[in-house]
Amino acid sequence: MAQTVFNDNDLLEAKQAIMPLPSLQDEFRFFEFPHNEPRILDKVIQQFRTIYAGDIFENWETLVEILKRHAAAIQRRWSKYTHSKRRAYLQTVWRAIPRTHRPEDESRIQMANGKLTKVSPEAYLWPQLNLEDLSQPEPLLLMLWSRAKNDPSYFADSDYTPCKYAKAMGIIPSPYQELEEQKPGHNRMFRGVHSPAGYGFPLRHENKTYGQIYNCSSALLLLHVQLRIYQFLVAVCKQILQDKPGEELTGQHIPIQPHPPLAVLNSGEMTSLEAAAFQAPYRTPIDIDTERMVQMLFAKLHAAEDHLYAMREDPGYFATVLSDWKEHGLDQAPKEVGETTTTTWDLGQRLIGHCVGTALYAVEMWRELHQRTVHLKMRLEEECHSTHEELHDDLADKFKRLMKLLITLEQAHNTYLYTAFVSSRPMRPYIGVDGNPLTKLKENPFAQELYHSFQLITEPDYPLSTIYPKFLDRIDQLRKRDRSAAELVTDHVSEMVSDFSVIVECRRQIALFQPWPYSFTEELQNHFVATKDLKWDIDDWENCPKHVFMLNMDSDMTALAFPIEKFYYPAGKRRGKETVEAMRQAEANLEAFWKSYLAKVEERHCLTDYQYHLKKPLDRTRPWHESEMALPKPPKPKTDGVVALVNTFPVLSIDDRPRRLLPTPVVQKTKTRGQPTTDIERADSSNGMDDETTHEGRIKVDDRAADTFGTLFYNPNSSRNPSEVDWTDFIHAMTSIGFTAKNLQGSAWQFVPTDKLQDHVCESIHVHRPHPSPKIPYLIARAIGRRMNRKWGWSIETFERK
Repeated sequence: MAQTVFNDNDLLEAKQAIMPLPSLQDEFRFFEFPHNEPRILDKVIQQFRTIYAGDIFENWETLVEILKRHAAAIQRRWSKYTHSKRRAYLQTVWRAIPRTHRPEDESRIQMANGKLTKVSPEAYLWPQLNLEDLSQPEPLLLMLWSRAKNDPSYFADSDYTPCKYAKAMGIIPSPYQELEEQKPGHNRMFRGVHSPAGYGFPLRHENKTYGQIYNCSSALLLLHVQLRIYQFLVAVCKQILQDKPGEELTGQHIPIQPHPPLAVLNSGEMTSLEAAAFQAPYRTPIDIDTERMVQMLFAKLHAAEDHLYAMREDPGYFATVLSDWKEHGLDQAPKEVGETTTTTWDLGQRLIGHCVGTALYAVEMWRELHQRTVHLKMRLEEECHSTHEELHDDLADKFKRLMKLLITLEQAHNTYLYTAFVSSRPMRPYIGVDGNPLTKLKENPFAQELYHSFQLITEPDYPLSTIYPKFLDRIDQLRKRDRSAAELVTDHVSEMVSDFSVIVECRRQIALFQPWPYSFTEELQNHFVATKDLKWDIDDWENCPKHVFMLNMDSDMTALAFPIEKFYYPAGKRRGKETVEAMRQAEANLEAFWKSYLAKVEERHCLTDYQYHLKKPLDRTRPWHESEMALPKPPKPKTDGVVALVNTFPVLSIDDRPRRLLPTPVVQKTKTRGQPTTDIERADSSNGMDDETTHEGRIKVDDRAADTFGTLFYNPNSSRNPSEVDWTDFIHAMTSIGFTAKNLQGSAWQFVPTDKLQDHVCESIHVHRPHPSPKIPYLIARAIGRRMNRKWGWSIETFERK
């Protein structure tokens, strides 16, 4: 491509059209290019790139020199300032700085509600530069340290991300969009360009690159964005160091000082997806963390297995899940006050297929995601790539297949999630039977904001955009802001948000594998634009599990599941003849349903080997015998102030489900520490304490943790009445023995074992925080204990008071 040559007068004329550069105190305006003057347009674009790139790097170099000499002073002062003083300083530097976290979403909602008549481009182009976030001690310091350590090219792709959303929302003026048509082929590169001379310079055809390529319009937008970011950071440093003369900020006569440790968010061990997303705009874009992905997906896989097994084994749990699905279908939205549109029988025709089918499908989904991520991790460990090398076909194919699956699952989850939210009981007063909002919705601002946020994910025009992290963050912020908002999101919806957040986080991690994800996304975007379809080559695994969704069940199978009252399971009551018979009847009803359901699934040849453990024998309540009496309470062990939990009753099942047992002779047996069970062995792992407990290697716990584990596990030596478990006590118990607690998103918490537990645990576990009550119900606590037994062989004898 021939390069246009300009004379000195042309360049001077173009430079005069651009200068002076806008300052932070000026109202932001998009630069107006002379579209109607082709003679000067090319000259203005060239000069615009040269001047803006030069000023961006000049500000960056100034920032580097300031922090070399005054980083410790900046960190010390900023950390000691009050919240109000930090806000005042930020507003002094930039009067138009956005006020709230995620200001672009706040602006969009206010525009929709008629509370805002003029769109602020600052909210969309610089959402990370806002008062709510930067007035905290850590984010600004984190951003300063990251930006000074790396030149502007490292942040080009992430700085441009808000521009994509701004374009989608119509914030970018139309003349900038026209530049894409007027200057086709004027592609520019930023990533990997470490000097102002070539920053955003047009690429030649022979230049082969593997990063994001910017057309003329996108390149100019990015220069706009980066100039203001670096102007802002330098101005903030000068404001903090306002007592120092200008020559002392960057003067060579001022000695370079040791750099303080990198600022981090003060979250302790309570890290989460939320914290990772919050830090992302202020950190240097990092490489993909496949280990993090593998751990999350592994924990989700086991949570899905536990959920499925509990539905197979526990009639009370099965009834609860069925009721939750019933309460979150659009057919439950009221026609009129007090009236629903669905009969029990009509409901059964559709409900079971979704409820049980989703449980089976989830196991396959997380297994497939986990396997693909493990293969990708192994392949990445085998070879390293330069940002200027092309990926091998095999590795590129693994990335594409994983990304296709993640995007497809995002689309499936967002539909179910939106439907569950708008039809949940707290939202029924605000949503009509057709799923559309009623006028009453405007009377509740929290309900209105949540509705708009959930609605956002279903917008069909942006299936491949970065809108999902915004949605998740918005939901989390609303729930934390007010209890009224939290009460509008049910436990069922919270669990769905948790699943959705893990899928979104995995896709975000892939986006960090710069610069190649851009080419993957571009290929998928072109496919969607051409076909308006997101169905790709994922049927190699989906053909089998998709058949578990039997939406049109026959009347016989429906009768086996309804009414739900047939699964009444009084496991928490004192054992007696009526109680035992009720439990056995509920177990028989559940067994009859599963036998029929699995037979139908097998007819379709879609029950995989991984799910055959559902057919293994279950540990059930024994029949009641009149001669069976309550066993006498054992004598309290005599120890030196330490409760010795010994195997006094080896015939009692470690599965804490209360039941009457036939007396059998006590048989002494040498025990070994329980080992984590395999997937196929889990169905048999709760039959007795003899094979699962140990006399040696117990975990020592304090009194608070001992009381918590005493509720989770059945203890024949305890006379305590069943009680709820406070969530903070559960967190304390888990972290005190060696787990790291991570709040993934919504109600989902992941407990990851540390080296302290290497002899007891080798895998993490998911537990959902109770909502809105801060206490775990007794029956749910016991269910958690059963999961720990199946996974790790734990019982009450695993723990010993200090």
